[in-house]
Amino acid sequence: MSFRKIAVGIVILAFCLAVAAIYLMGPRRGVLEIDGVGRNYASARRNRNGSEVTSDVNGFWKSISTPEGLRREGKVRLSKLREQKPEDRTESEIMIAIELGAGEDFEAIWGLVDSSDFDADAKYRLLSYLCTSFPAKVGFEVVLNKVVGLRESGAWKNQLISATFRGARDSVSTMLSNASKLEYSDERTAALKGISWRIHAIPIGDIDFSGFAKINSREETKIVGEALGERIRNADRDQKTGEFDATLSGLRQLINDGKADQSILGDFLSAAADTSPLDAWRAWRAMVNERDIQNADSSSNLPKCLVDGLVKIGGAVAMENLMVPELSARPADAKLSGLAFYRWLAKDMNGATAWLGGGDISGLQADYVFQATVQYNMEHEQFDAAKEWALRIGDTKIRDATMKVLAAREANGGKEK
Repeated sequence: MSFRKIAVGIVILAFCLAVAAIYLMGPRRGVLEIDGVGRNYASARRNRNGSEVTSDVNGFWKSISTPEGLRREGKVRLSKLREQKPEDRTESEIMIAIELGAGEDFEAIWGLVDSSDFDADAKYRLLSYLCTSFPAKVGFEVVLNKVVGLRESGAWKNQLISATFRGARDSVSTMLSNASKLEYSDERTAALKGISWRIHAIPIGDIDFSGFAKINSREETKIVGEALGERIRNADRDQKTGEFDATLSGLRQLINDGKADQSILGDFLSAAADTSPLDAWRAWRAMVNERDIQNADSSSNLPKCLVDGLVKIGGAVAMENLMVPELSARPADAKLSGLAFYRWLAKDMNGATAWLGGGDISGLQADYVFQATVQYNMEHEQFDAAKEWALRIGDTKIRDATMKVLAAREANGGKEK
C-alpha cells in the first residue's frame, strides 16, 4: 500500500470520527441552549433513542430562508406539538417552535407549555423565556395576566412576575401602576424588582421624567430612587456627572410636582454614592447648605454611604472633601471626618497615619479624627498609643467620654463590654 493511500485513509477516518463526535454529543444536551436555530433543529430531529428521523437539512434551511418561511415552519411545528400527548412533548421542541416564529401565537404557545407534562424546572425555563421575551411583542398586560392566572404560587410564580416586568417596554409609570394592582405583597415586591431591572437598563441619556405618574408607596420610592442611582454606573466616565445632574433635576421636578416624596433624594444619593461618589457628595453638600435634606431621609445611613464612597476613591480625597469649614460647626457633620479617617485606617493604615502626621488639623473635626485613631488602636490592643491620641482631643466632653471607654476596654483585656 502506497504512502498516499495511507494518508488519504487517515484523513477519511479523522473526518468520520469528527462527524460521529458531533452526532453523539450535540443532541444529548440536557438543558437547551438558545444559540442558533440550526443546532436546535438538528437536535429536535432526533427521537429519544438518538436515531436520525430525517436528514433533510438542506431543505429545512431553504424553507426558513425568509421571515414568512420561519413563521410557517414554526406554526407547522406548533401544530404537531398540539397533536402530541402532553407527556411526549419535549422542552427543546417547544423552544424551537418559538424560535421559528410560533411564539407570535402567544396564547397557543403559553397554553401548550402550561398543559405539557414537564417537571417544574423545565416548565419554569420555558415560561420565564416567554415572560421575558414577549411583553414587548404581545403587550405587557397580556403576559402579566397569564402569569397572575397560573395555578402555582410562591417563589416560582413571583420569579415569573419579576421576569415579566423585566421584559416590559412600557413606561416606568405604567409598570408601577400595574405593580400596585397585584393582590399579594410578595407579588408586588417581585414586580418592583423587575421594574428596578428595567430602570437599570434605560440607556444613558434617555431618562425622561415627564411621563412619570405619582409614586405612591415608600417601597416604590425606594426602588425607583436606588435604581436611578445605581444606573449611573452604566455611564462612561465623561458622562457620569451629566447623567447624575439630569437625574437629580428630574427627581426634584417630581417632588415639586407632588409626584414623589422628598425621601427619594436620599435613596438616589445612597446608591449614587457608590456609582458616582464625588457627584453624590457635591449634591448632598448643597442640600445640607440649603437644608433641603431635612425631610429627605435624615435618619438614614446616607452620610455614611457618602463617606464610604469617598474613601473608595481614596482616603486623602475623602479627607480633603470633609475637612472643610462648612462641616465643622455641627457635631453630626464633624463626626463624618472621624468616620472617614477610621475607614481609611482600616483600608490603608500607613497612608492614613502619614496623612495625620503631616497635617495640621484642629477644631471639632480634628477631635473626631483623634477619637477614630483611639478606636482603631484600642481594637488592635495598642493602649499606650490610644491614650496618647485621646489626650490630644481638645473638647472636654469628647475627651472624657473617650478616656472612659478606653479605660473600660483596657480593664476588660481589650474586649468590648
